[in-house]
Amino acid sequence: MTAEWGFQRMALSPKTEKILIGALCAGGVGLAACGLILDSDTGFVLGLIAVVVGYSLLRKKLKAMLRDQQSHQRGV
Repeated sequence: MTAEWGFQRMALSPKTEKILIGALCAGGVGLAACGLILDSDTGFVLGLIAVVVGYSLLRKKLKAMLRDQQSHQRGV
């Protein structure tokens, strides 16, 4: 008996996705700054993780958009 532990991707509107990425990055920067100011290692690390996750989501979205533009220019 095998169990499948896959996650389905949530379908978000483009506007909601942009807001989520922006909030994640801005919140991460704020949390990292508070972690530095208040000398909280946990807050700083959580802030860095949030920024990295937000950046990776943004980068993935931009790469997909560029791939689409290049395929349309080539006429594929």
